[in-house]
Order: sequence, then C-alpha cells, then structure tokens
Amino acid sequence: MKKFLFSVLVSLCVPMLVSCGGEVEDEPGTVRVTVNAGAGMTGLMLKVLSPDLLLGEDLYIPSAGRYRFRTAFPPSTSSFDVYVWTQPVNGKCALVEEEKILFFKRVSYDLTVNCRINQTISWAQDDTPNGGTVSLTATASSGLAVLFVDRTAAPEVSACSLVGNQLTYLSSGASCTIAATQVGSDNYFPAPEISKKFINPI
Repeated sequence: MKKFLFSVLVSLCVPMLVSCGGEVEDEPGTVRVTVNAGAGMTGLMLKVLSPDLLLGEDLYIPSAGRYRFRTAFPPSTSSFDVYVWTQPVNGKCALVEEEKILFFKRVSYDLTVNCRINQTISWAQDDTPNGGTVSLTATASSGLAVLFVDRTAAPEVSACSLVGNQLTYLSSGASCTIAATQVGSDNYFPAPEISKKFINPI
C-alpha cells in the first residue's frame, strides 16, 4: 500500500511540476551560488568548476551587495567546486555553506560565499598595571567596538572582576587572563583574538 501511494505521489508531482510540500528543484547538475559581498568588495571574480568535466562558469561581482547565480552541468556530473580567482584587497572570500538537495533523484547544490574585509586588534596596554581598577583599551582596524572577555582557564582561578572594559583586581597579587575580541559584521570577518595575562603586583 505504501509503495502504491508513493507511486501515485510521484506520478502527480513530477509531471505537473508541483512541489507537494516543498520547492521544485532545478534539473540535475544545478548549482546555485549566493555571494554576500561586503563594503569594499569590488571586481571579484569567482568560478564554479566541475573537476569531472573541466567545465566552469565565471561569476563577476562588480560591487558590494548580495548576488545569486545559477548554472547547470550535465546530470552525470558528480562534484562541483567554487574558486575565487580575484581576492579582495585586505580581505577574502570564504565558502560557508554547502547543501546537497535530493528531490525525486534530482540533485542540486546550494553554496554561499561570504566576501568580507579582514580586521585586526591592536592592544598595547601594560600587562601589569598597579592595583585598583584598570580601564582596558584596545582598538580594531575596522573601527568596530572591541569586547573584553575573561579567559582565565583551569587550574588557575580568576581573581579579577570584569565589567565592560573595567578590570578590577579582587586581591593582592591577583591575576587573570583577558581576551580582546571583535566578532565582525556584514563587512568584516571576526578579528583574531588577542589575550593578555594581567597581574596585580601589589
């Protein structure tokens, strides 16, 4: 009975091109690429390439924005790759998602590429300021706000209180490891985290 019902479902859905609860996908070998290009991302060139057939298509990104591309390969194609031929200045493009979709034996691929600018954190503060409360000051090359996190790890126990950028020693000789972080945005990738060990010399 189940086999009969499935056969009826296929016979209704495929010829009529209705979704039967889901979106009808493209023909076999379809690759859809979504590119998110942050500010400053101009003149990018990507390529969707099939290693099996040595066939490919160039995707040109003229400026910042969100772009969607669609290309189709023969049904016998078994794999696809996305290459970035022209990387942005002071940035990069990263493939963040790949989804293989099966729909009545039809195979398609959804890929997302994020192109954003790299950023770094500068933190030249003294590691061992004298006692009391210390105002932590670090800057990101992006100009975005830097957040501070207590990263003191076992077996050490943090002897500091951290509220915002205000670090307070809780005892004489107290120590803790604090990290400066910047999580990024639509235009910038997360910055590499920087850690410092603060010690109260008093």
